[in-house]
Amino acid sequence: MKSNRVFRTIDLFAGPGGLAEGFSTSTGPAEFKIDLSVEMDAGAFSTLRLRSFYRNLDPSGRQDYIDFANGEIPLKEIVQRHGVAWEQAEAETAMLELGKPDDDRKLDVRLDKLLEDDADNFVVIGGPPCQAYSLAGRSRNAGNADYTPEKDRRHFLFREYIRILDKVRPRAFVMENVKGILSSSVSGGRIFELIHRDLANAAGPDSYRLFSLSPEPDKSGYLLRAEEHGVPQARHRVIILGLRQDVAASLDASEIRLPKATREVSVEEAIGDLPELRSGLSRGEDNFPCWKKAVGEAFLAAADAAPEGSGLRERLWQHHKAIQQRMETGRSSTSYGTTPPSEFVKTLRDDRLIRPPNHETRGHMTSDLARYAFCATFAELEGRPPSSRDFPEVLAPNHQSWNSGKFADRFKVQVWNRPSSTVTSHISKDGHYFIHPDPTQCRSLTVREAARLQSFPDDYVFLGNRTSQYVQVGNAVPPVLARQIALVLGQLLAGGIKQARAA
Repeated sequence: MKSNRVFRTIDLFAGPGGLAEGFSTSTGPAEFKIDLSVEMDAGAFSTLRLRSFYRNLDPSGRQDYIDFANGEIPLKEIVQRHGVAWEQAEAETAMLELGKPDDDRKLDVRLDKLLEDDADNFVVIGGPPCQAYSLAGRSRNAGNADYTPEKDRRHFLFREYIRILDKVRPRAFVMENVKGILSSSVSGGRIFELIHRDLANAAGPDSYRLFSLSPEPDKSGYLLRAEEHGVPQARHRVIILGLRQDVAASLDASEIRLPKATREVSVEEAIGDLPELRSGLSRGEDNFPCWKKAVGEAFLAAADAAPEGSGLRERLWQHHKAIQQRMETGRSSTSYGTTPPSEFVKTLRDDRLIRPPNHETRGHMTSDLARYAFCATFAELEGRPPSSRDFPEVLAPNHQSWNSGKFADRFKVQVWNRPSSTVTSHISKDGHYFIHPDPTQCRSLTVREAARLQSFPDDYVFLGNRTSQYVQVGNAVPPVLARQIALVLGQLLAGGIKQARAA
């Protein structure tokens, strides 16, 4: 179907570009062209610019990009070959810190340029950084005696988003944030109530109508559960859709819903085709014989710690024997292997890719390997991750509060047959909360596996060091969810245009 209209899209606080990926690849009665993406973090910005470059490549350039993703040619070479596409990517992206006066002025120059043609076809997407709103962030802040919420500028970065709405006056906007924003407060006032009010009045009194996309708005409010929409992850986020009053006037709010998927997508469907890897050893010599010895000892230690006569002890012994018979396994992959992709993964894999990018393990301390072995084997048998009360005392970490309940999920394995837990930026610090469900790999998730759970396509290459890559993936909006939001918004905007013309 030919598009009724192309909407020029401005992506704020863009991260590595999950929202932009979903919007730019949405198909329907309207299209969304990413005119400008703004991000302050250098690693995320490099990934964001690379994806913009990819979107601007012609077919021959796309093949060169695939060769880069396969590790056959360096990025510098394809940039030199396709200079025009790179210039377009640089024009479409900006590494700026919103709220910083000098950067705000630079952004305003870019926006004024976009607004020169006076076209009324803009959409704004994005979400302010969420550290101050997240439950984990608030817990950390509560432990800081010097922390003053009123002085934390991250609480008020949403005002930068609103400033851009006032300047651009888009037909629509989509704002995303963590669910903790619903309960966060400053000076006794609810942050969400303040944001809701300011968004509705962003370009003047009552200038925007705000809508929930939830399939059950009376029950969930503005909360969307990604696992209900085909994302293999239990990720719950606040999504606010704003429509300018003149656009919303002819719409029935009851029609603005994001349909549920017919079923949930499991971890196995998302990452089960990726080739087996071994964990790295963070201290001492790191090679396959050393890994085989260390992991073999870890499984023996876990088996000795398991209750006598239990199926868990027997299964740990079985895995120990399997590891001793294993042929050499690397920490990264040079091919996809032979396991066929699921229907979900078929939508993410490009047949020209010979290997999954960003699929490399990190190193683990040998003291954690027995815990990983225990956790993954326990989940294999019980269908759930173990909590602290399930841990044998000899395997428990040396935390004073281990038995208090605060660390109940300190070591959490993902389970094959259901969506994963929420992939967060904390995956960059350690992998204890993101243990791979295959016990014999005895490791945490790779960047690519985390990206799969976030529904990024395999040709979406993450740049920066590995810590940065984990942070980027954890902070992103799942593209599959973003694409569905874009489809609903496109249908609304296209329908609004038709009604206006008919009138």
